[in-house]
Amino acid sequence: MAYAINAKGERIVCGRKWRKEEVIWGYVLIAPIIIGLALFLAFPAVYAIIVSFSEHGTFGDHVNFVGFANFAKAFQDAYFWRSVLHAFYSSVGVPIGILLALVLTVVIVRSRYGNVFKIIMFLPIVTGSVAITFMWRWMYNPLYGIINSTLSQLVGLKEPIDWLGDPDLAMPSMIFMGVWSGLGINIILTYAALKNVSQSYYEAAEIDGANVWQQFRYITVPAMTPVMFYMLVTGLIGSIQDFSRFQVMAQVGASEAISMPAVVIYNYAIGALEQGYASTLGLILSVIILIMTLANFFLSKYWVKYD
Repeated sequence: MAYAINAKGERIVCGRKWRKEEVIWGYVLIAPIIIGLALFLAFPAVYAIIVSFSEHGTFGDHVNFVGFANFAKAFQDAYFWRSVLHAFYSSVGVPIGILLALVLTVVIVRSRYGNVFKIIMFLPIVTGSVAITFMWRWMYNPLYGIINSTLSQLVGLKEPIDWLGDPDLAMPSMIFMGVWSGLGINIILTYAALKNVSQSYYEAAEIDGANVWQQFRYITVPAMTPVMFYMLVTGLIGSIQDFSRFQVMAQVGASEAISMPAVVIYNYAIGALEQGYASTLGLILSVIILIMTLANFFLSKYWVKYD
């Protein structure tokens, strides 16, 4: 055992002394994780940075160092920057989904059928993203989609609405789909956080005469801000990096109106076989995400309550 002397001169136990063999085995056990992180995270990142300064073929058949030429081209690429604007437009659905999940969680907790609602809301999580995308593509179909059929019966819709083909409706339709897809995981997170809020706060508020809205505003929302901040950061990153939904939907809709950075990078790398330039765009996108994330952390001190 290892000992230390406190301010009163008393000898206290400060922990067991590790043997050399135990230390070695500790490094051996974590070595596979470190090697995996190096191979699958560090090496691809470094390699992408190197490739971004070159003209690089698909299989490395030709590699020509071009310096900052790719970056100069990227800053003049209207196709890419338009997709970045689309990504920020799409991210509007993130705070909407968080607020909707918070309201629904409160309803679920107070409802006698809360378990049934939780199962229904959990369905998007257990279903693959590509399968969900094809389901929504069928629902948005202007000829036989269930959305137009329902509107025809409810409000007498005369002309079918091309939800994905109309440039003005394509992105709002994708945002609506994204809110629904992320609702399940958001409800699970908010439900777990809400269960940790002491009921004594609500009991004291009721004694003081606070109504349901006041309890929600002054107790529930402040207590939920840490998990809301987590959902906001991860949701914004995921929204800007979104690929599969927009790649599938672009095949039947207004592809220019819903072009996303990940899809643009994919088109350059696989379609145009410009991996060097695609790596440059990926690096720029990573910097944009990093700046956005740091800005969120800076602003969080003004609204996130940890106590």
